Amino acid sequence: MSFCIEKGDELAVFIQSEHEEFTWDDADLFYRTLDGVLTYANERLRLVERDKVTLCSESREELDDGGRVSDRLWLDRALVGEYVERNPYEVPEEQLDVAAPWRYALRDVFIIVRAAEDHILAMNRDALFCVERLEAPADRHVRAVPSLALLTLLPFKGAIVTDSKFIHLEDEMDPSLIGDIRESAHEFAHSGVVSGADALVRYSRELPDANRVPESWQRQLDEVLGLPHVPGITA
Repeated sequence: MSFCIEKGDELAVFIQSEHEEFTWDDADLFYRTLDGVLTYANERLRLVERDKVTLCSESREELDDGGRVSDRLWLDRALVGEYVERNPYEVPEEQLDVAAPWRYALRDVFIIVRAAEDHILAMNRDALFCVERLEAPADRHVRAVPSLALLTLLPFKGAIVTDSKFIHLEDEMDPSLIGDIRESAHEFAHSGVVSGADALVRYSRELPDANRVPESWQRQLDEVLGLPHVPGITA
């Protein structure tokens, strides 16, 4: 639930969370679940030479490989359904329950319009999203406000979180765009911020494709990741 107060150019958006603050156990559950889904996706897609794929590591090489697999996973979300149905690693039911709604992950280019320790506000072409912290400050990777980033948003235990990747696209926005960005953020805030897991699932279910990254950005990302180009959505 959200509501906003506006005074001139200033906009205060208040988010009422519908879940308790995440614990280290929650973060551990999230990453154990994500590692399983990524590892399964890699077995199916044969992208990197690893027995286990992870996005939670101190190793740059492991994170880079995890990023490659993650990028392809969210382009083929049917793999999430396969993983949940087959349970190839015989994980507890709790992990399957966490993974199941990830079929409605939202992968898009966002403008970061607010960054705080407990949440960021990220705006795509038609909505404003409250993305909450998991195990680290939500604004840890934000370099500037506003800035442009590619994010994958996931529902998790009542909240919206990222898959732990924060891909910077533009740190310095064109000054001529700031007014339009502010105006759009105000409009979306008054319409209601997309906050909470259920709201994200509802939003994604209404889209023809929950991957909304323009092909021009996808082509550049594929080049950086060293992956064959997969056509994206032309914006």
